[in-house]
Amino acid sequence: MRVFSFKIHEGSLGYNNGTEKAPEKILEKLNLRSSKEFDGSLDRIQKESYLEAKKILNKEEFLFSVGGDHSITYPLFKAFSEAYGRDYSHLIILDAHADCWEFIKPVAHEDYVKVLIDEKYLNPENLLEIGIRHTWKAEEKFLEKKKIKVIRGKDMKSDFQGVLKQLREFLEASENIYLSVDFDFMDKEIAFATGWPETQGASLEQTLEIIDLIMNTKKVKAADYVEYNPTLDKNDVGLNASLKIVNKILTKAKT
Repeated sequence: MRVFSFKIHEGSLGYNNGTEKAPEKILEKLNLRSSKEFDGSLDRIQKESYLEAKKILNKEEFLFSVGGDHSITYPLFKAFSEAYGRDYSHLIILDAHADCWEFIKPVAHEDYVKVLIDEKYLNPENLLEIGIRHTWKAEEKFLEKKKIKVIRGKDMKSDFQGVLKQLREFLEASENIYLSVDFDFMDKEIAFATGWPETQGASLEQTLEIIDLIMNTKKVKAADYVEYNPTLDKNDVGLNASLKIVNKILTKAKT
């Protein structure tokens, strides 16, 4: 297994400065060391991380990355898609936001999903977004046009078993999975230490159960964790939740 860490917040478009401090804090607490650290401009980091990720994924090694903001998923999934093949690469995103806004150069946290689809690295049929509860009209149109599978955040409380059922159906039809977990997938009662916290999110327990279900398939070949901002945390509430999430992913990846 390889671990990447990203000291970057540029891809958050100024909404979440401080996320670059998360990797060091999380990895240190888990007694882990990054095999590759990326620091510098967004454009440089995306180019370098894409090349490094491709080397690792071509060897079929598990890749886990911790950010930093959600812009890191763009170069990493691009490499994933090329390594495993576009039609055999599936992406599951746990997030409060759809992240398919109009393209803003360079690729940022608000548009990376749209860019991956538009640039043909991601087949929209192979995408599942879970936890969405804040979108713009343009994003809703894009989701509908591309027929992207979406599980809304409100369903976490009203029909969690239904959420798990839809997830199982997607997992059964999937091959190689890239899992991306955004801290704001959880309700802002626990995930307040981020740039754009949202209500009606998942609990920590639900988040861990969903990750457990995904990782148990043994189909996950790469994953990332993003958007936790230590500078906005209080009493390490966000840190402790982040540690449990990251530890769950890494423990399952090793078994």
